[in-house]
Amino acid sequence: MSWFKSRQIFGDKSSVAEQLKITRQKKQIALAEVAAAINVNHRYLKALEEGDYGLLPTGIYGLNYLREYANFLDLDYEKLLRKFKEEQRVYQSSEQRHLFARQTVRRKYFVAIPNVVKYASIALVAILSLLYLWFLVQNIFLPPKLEITSPAADQTTVNKSKIVVAGKTDKETEILINEQPAMVSATGDFSEEVNLHPGVNSITVVAQKAAKKKNILTREVLFKESQKP
Repeated sequence: MSWFKSRQIFGDKSSVAEQLKITRQKKQIALAEVAAAINVNHRYLKALEEGDYGLLPTGIYGLNYLREYANFLDLDYEKLLRKFKEEQRVYQSSEQRHLFARQTVRRKYFVAIPNVVKYASIALVAILSLLYLWFLVQNIFLPPKLEITSPAADQTTVNKSKIVVAGKTDKETEILINEQPAMVSATGDFSEEVNLHPGVNSITVVAQKAAKKKNILTREVLFKESQKP
């Protein structure tokens, strides 16, 4: 019976994770078998093999898991422990740098928010100013709206001596039909009866409002007197 156990020899550059994983794979043992044999949670053993020290419990518990795993694989625990502590310091230092970087980015983000609000406010004011200018142009320079609904089409033929001229315009707009004022409702609707003479009648509707340009539409209506038998 041998009093000594053969131990795997690794160079100083081999990480703890590499030593554990390579040794286990050479022994052809599944990680689940190791976990059951030494009564250590499978995810802690996996964290040791992957060098993910953030998943290990802090303090003596993590070191105990490493000791149990090293002894099970016949690895030199003391040597492995020194390497483990070195890697753990590097890992913690790296985590602190990442945390600082995240906090710095977060601070920059919050500092940038007021600038976003400022530029959004400027853009909003600019848009509102343009809309106001457009509104002024609409009310000062453009002619009022004018739509004739009756007669609906030009060159309409009728057999009666009167026709109703109706339509729609903007509020507070004056309507002239053949130079005669027509009543306009509060909603901009107008309607007026016009006398016709036999033949072609030209009906001119003018919409005018304050200093705006006039809007003028014309309809031609043919009045044919009905033939008496």
